[in-house]
Amino acid sequence: MARTSLQWLIFLTSLLSSTTNQVSLTVSPSSSKLFEGQSVSLSCEEDDSSAGWTLRRDTTRETRTQCGPDWGISAGSSCNISYMDPLESGVYWCESREGATSNRISISVTVLNSLLSITTDQDPEEITGKAGEDVTLQCRDHRGGDIGKLVWSRTDLGSDGYVFFFRENRPYEYLQLPSYRGRVTLSDPEMKDGDVSVVLKNVSVNDTGTYQCRVTNGEGDKHINTTKLTVPDHTDGDADGNRQWVVGVVAGLVVAGLVVFFCKIQNTQCLILARKYWNILRGWIRNLF
Repeated sequence: MARTSLQWLIFLTSLLSSTTNQVSLTVSPSSSKLFEGQSVSLSCEEDDSSAGWTLRRDTTRETRTQCGPDWGISAGSSCNISYMDPLESGVYWCESREGATSNRISISVTVLNSLLSITTDQDPEEITGKAGEDVTLQCRDHRGGDIGKLVWSRTDLGSDGYVFFFRENRPYEYLQLPSYRGRVTLSDPEMKDGDVSVVLKNVSVNDTGTYQCRVTNGEGDKHINTTKLTVPDHTDGDADGNRQWVVGVVAGLVVAGLVVFFCKIQNTQCLILARKYWNILRGWIRNLF
């Protein structure tokens, strides 16, 4: 009996220790309110280095994503983010391989309205794409210098997420709108001479909208240009064409029937109707082509 009680005591002790926070999450700078563009370092200060703690987070766009594969740069039990974006606002915590968790810290990132922000007032470029083909959205930053961040967005959607997001010399697909993931690439991967144009693959009528290009470098944030893309919906045109064919065929059959009918009555009348029928048929074919 004493041995059974001891086993239960050991079991309860291990259960309590597994659910107790064995690590504390710290944020540097020590603030839960950050501005866009700030860098942040998150660390799991652990008692047992063998626990294998990793950083995870919940945002409005993803759940329980891990530092390294999905966002940030992992360094042991720490995670560094060199450029915080408003979409990275969320709840952060440490988690071990066994499932134990640390304290949770809610971080909010707001846009900094800086005097270095530059906006161009040029008229939007209007382009038309064909459904199923690729379209290039042109954008070039003539200021020179290293590009810290490149953002392509759809201003007409009014929702969180980007068409294309490039930072730390790589794209961040998890920040893209779901319909654009895997469909947008840099026109020039090396971005020579400030070329930050992107290629939108396999466009459809759903891609019709207003696209905005913004670049951040050492001189600040700049709105380069706005492009209005139109992808016509050819479905209605195809349906109209099909209806014209059907109507034309039916009309042709009716006229042919009348010709045959009158030919049986009078040969002269048949000849006249045949000529009229030919003129009608020839005009119909000319209109179609």
